[in-house]
Amino acid sequence: HMFKYSLVFLALFSCYYCSQLYTVEYQFQIYDSEFDGGRDSGIDYYFSSWSNVAGVNYETFNQTETFRSTAIVTLSDCGSGDILRKRDYIYGDRNDVTLGLKSAGSLTESEALNENFDVAPEYEESNDYFIEYDVHPCESDWVANSRIYLTTSPDFFTCSDVHDYFPDAVENSNNDVDMDESGSVEYVIYRNGPYLDGSVSLAITLTYPSLQDAIDDTNRGSGEFSYTFFGTPDISSADADELDFVHEQLLSSVGSEDNYPCDSESNVSSNVSTNNESS
Repeated sequence: HMFKYSLVFLALFSCYYCSQLYTVEYQFQIYDSEFDGGRDSGIDYYFSSWSNVAGVNYETFNQTETFRSTAIVTLSDCGSGDILRKRDYIYGDRNDVTLGLKSAGSLTESEALNENFDVAPEYEESNDYFIEYDVHPCESDWVANSRIYLTTSPDFFTCSDVHDYFPDAVENSNNDVDMDESGSVEYVIYRNGPYLDGSVSLAITLTYPSLQDAIDDTNRGSGEFSYTFFGTPDISSADADELDFVHEQLLSSVGSEDNYPCDSESNVSSNVSTNNESS
C-alpha cells in the first residue's frame, strides 16, 4: 500500500499549496474624532493616510460599499476550536453570502498551513483559501482562513450542516451548534487595486444597531481601519520589507489608541519577511 499512499500524498501536497494564497492583514482601531465631519471624511482620512505613505492614490482603486449582518457559529461540540462566520451582504454593492472558517488562537505559519480547511468538492470553484499574517499594532500571528461565496444564506443547526461545507474541519455528527446573530449591521467600504507585485484591499468597517442606522450613519458604534495585501500566491521578501516599512510609517501617523507605541511585552512573532517559509 505504500506506493499508492505516497501517490495520494503527493497529489494532496501539490494541490494543497496551489490553492492557498498568502495574505497580510494590518488592523487599526479608528478615532471617532476623525469622523466628526461625517462618514466620508473619516474614510478619506484613513485611506489618504495609507496613500500618502504607500505612494499610491487610493481614489484610482475600485470602490465597493457594503452593508452586512454576521452570524457566528460555535464549533466546540463538533471537535473544533475554530470559528465559522456567516456574512450576509444585505444592501449596497454586494448581495451575496460568505461562509468563513478561521483558525482560532495564535498560530505559527506551519500550524496555519496544517489546518484542514479544504471545502467540499462542489464549493471548490467558489472558495478562497488564505494563509494570513494578521498584524495588530503590538501583536501578530498566523491564521488559516477559508471562505466560500454563496448566493443564498444557509442555516446551521448541527455539526453535519457545517460538515457539508468543510468536511475535514469538523465532525459529521448530529450535535447541535449555536448560531449567534448579533442583530447589528456592519457598514464596510473597500478600495481594491494593484499594489507592489500583488494587490491590496483597503477597508473601513463601522458597526451600527440597524440597517437603517448604517444607511443614515446614525448611532455609529465601534470601527476599524484595515488593509490586506494579497500575494501571487506568495509574497516576495522585497514586498514584505516594503509592507513592514509602510506599516511602521502608518502606525506613527494613525496609531492605535492606548496600545502604541508598544510595551516591551508585546507579542509580535517575527515580521512577515522573515517568516514566509514558502517563498
